Amino acid sequence: MPIAIHLVLDDVDSFWERAVAAGATVAMQLADQFWGDRYGQLLDPYGHKWSLGQEKIKLTEEEIHEAAKLVFAKKPEPVAS
Repeated sequence: MPIAIHLVLDDVDSFWERAVAAGATVAMQLADQFWGDRYGQLLDPYGHKWSLGQEKIKLTEEEIHEAAKLVFAKKPEPVAS
């Protein structure tokens, strides 16, 4: 599916746990992100992609750019085959 339904939640962790328990598949693990949100993506049993987020830290645009530089400067971990 070429789109994702995005929900901004007050308690993303409990919503995430309920969705996974109800049959959603993790597409991107829920984690704290460099832009200040806790964010992840799920696929529901019908193939719809859901992105879930919760603002954890309010960052300025400059702070987000600096955090992104640090994240993208890291070398990726090798994928085991």
